[in-house]
Amino acid sequence: MSVSRRNMILGTAAAGLATIRPASAEIQCQPYQPGVNFCRVGVPTIRVDAARPPDQQCRMWCWAACIEAIFRINGHRVRQSRIVEKVFGSPDICEPADGAQIAYAVNGAWTSDDGESFYAEAQTLLDLRMGVWIPNAGAAVAQILAQGEPLINGAVGHATVLTGMEYLADIYGNGQILALIVRDPWNPGGSGAVRRLLQPNEAYGTFLITRVLVQ
Repeated sequence: MSVSRRNMILGTAAAGLATIRPASAEIQCQPYQPGVNFCRVGVPTIRVDAARPPDQQCRMWCWAACIEAIFRINGHRVRQSRIVEKVFGSPDICEPADGAQIAYAVNGAWTSDDGESFYAEAQTLLDLRMGVWIPNAGAAVAQILAQGEPLINGAVGHATVLTGMEYLADIYGNGQILALIVRDPWNPGGSGAVRRLLQPNEAYGTFLITRVLVQ
């Protein structure tokens, strides 16, 4: 996909950001320049840290680690190997997953490792490989983050947990995403997912954004 196409996607996704009002404590805006606000939205860091998002257990399991992390943040522990087994029929297959497989992995009734029942549902906001793209994806992401819900972000072949976003929004409804904050499960040190900013090439290489609803 060309850089111009990616720019258009992110630009259009960000265009709805200015319609968001700082009604939630997790959306914080301040004047940046006349007619433009700088805004920050995200899942509280203390909540994410308390869940201890895991690192991936094999080099291709970033997607499974992200699902495990979001389940953990919602109070349910499910081993990555169980998530992988649901998709591939075996807990020992170290393979990547596409957007449809990630949704399949998430969806349905679950029993946590300690015996608690819960239900999960995947909602795809963006999947360029499948031609799925909601017009106001940027605004939707901000609202979901403001509700305390992390998302799965797929970019340049790697999945991370999207926990925060910084953006500019003007009074005319134009917006610009400045930064995406994620928890990256790729951590060879094995001490859990790492909090970091997506690099510009990663942000513009975003091809998948999936919401995970847990009940």
